Amino acid sequence: MKNLLADIRAGSPIFSVETVGDGFVIIPKPGQEAAFAKMIDELSFQSNDEFAIFPITDGKVGYSRATVMPF
Repeated sequence: MKNLLADIRAGSPIFSVETVGDGFVIIPKPGQEAAFAKMIDELSFQSNDEFAIFPITDGKVGYSRATVMPF
């Protein structure tokens, strides 16, 4: 898990990354909303000493984006 923050910051086939201040926002790519929601659920409930994650709901079952703030 030591490089998890770098892995997230690098982007993925399921989400894009936008830098915002000291952190960044990850946004699901079209068609990847379910995979993105699953990833956010997993990240939200696992313990780490690298970052805090703040998901924003899409008003349905998933997330429209998540802010990631390094410690």
